[in-house]
Amino acid sequence: MYKFTLSTDSTCDHYHDFLVENDIRMAPLTFMLEKDGQMEEYRARLGLQMERRIRAAREQLRQGKMRMRYLSPVSRLRDRRQYGAQLEEKLQERMRAILKDRRQTLALYLEKMKGLSPLEKLNSGFAYVEDENRRSVRSVGQVEQGQDLRIHVRDGRISARVTGWEYQKEG
Repeated sequence: MYKFTLSTDSTCDHYHDFLVENDIRMAPLTFMLEKDGQMEEYRARLGLQMERRIRAAREQLRQGKMRMRYLSPVSRLRDRRQYGAQLEEKLQERMRAILKDRRQTLALYLEKMKGLSPLEKLNSGFAYVEDENRRSVRSVGQVEQGQDLRIHVRDGRISARVTGWEYQKEG
């Protein structure tokens, strides 16, 4: 029969005494490991495995906390508000672009209309001529000698009487 004293924790003073008879089945694992001289190696391995498991558990806990933060109603509401703000900003930018485009189109139409405006024509030296029935006179063939005409210019109207005319070839 053998008597062994083993420490189960190197930081405390607890010791266990084991009585080992010739029957090896009754001996604890620590006795068998010390017997072979491998106790320190197994302690180191066990320590490393425990550290890995603790790190893995801490990482799993960290990921779980992140998941909970992400899935919390407050977080989801904040994300939805941010998404809504982004959509609003995109909508406003698109509306500004459309307004700018429409203003440019309107400016082009205004210039075209200005070019067609009778007042603009009068301002650039042209005149509008009509007969006494207020019909537009566009050709010398539309008037007769002695006929009264009204000539509209930029700043007023001139009354005139036809005393003669002459044809001009086109081109």
